[in-house]
Order: sequence, then C-alpha cells, then structure tokens
Amino acid sequence: MEQIVVDSTVDGILAALFAVLVVVVILDALRVWVKAIRSREPLPTTETPFEESKIVVPAGLSRDPAGAGGARGVAPEGNRSTAGRRAGGPCR
Repeated sequence: MEQIVVDSTVDGILAALFAVLVVVVILDALRVWVKAIRSREPLPTTETPFEESKIVVPAGLSRDPAGAGGARGVAPEGNRSTAGRRAGGPCR
C-alpha cells in the first residue's frame, strides 16, 4: 500500500510540474505575440544568411568518380545500366 501512495505522489508532482512548464511556455509565447503585434517594425530574427557548405566528401566514399562536385544520381559515362534491355537489342 505504501508503494501505491509513493507512486501516486510522484505522478501528481510530475503532472503538476509539466502543467507549470506548459503554462510558462504559453505565457512566453503570448509575450512574444503581443510584442510582435505592437511593433511597427519586424522583430529581429536569429537566422543567419544561407552559406554554401564547404564539407568535402572523401574520394573513396563517393560513387561519383569526380567526387562530391558532380551531379547526384547521374551515372558516369560508360557505366550505363543494362536493366530492362533485351539481350542484343537496341537501347530504348
């Protein structure tokens, strides 16, 4: 019986804590909404401008013989798939 009381107490405390956190999040969102509505200028954002990635794929990890610089999903010349062709027939 003592275990049931302890479990119920823990459940109640956690439920109250999460309810308080939800109320805090809603109140903060309300504060930002009011600020955005009252402001004549757009609110500042924290986004940075787009910047092209400088990460390079090592030569052994890419299927493209040119490395990461080539078009993705395009087979290199001379490496055409034969799937769906009839033996000896023309390429359609």
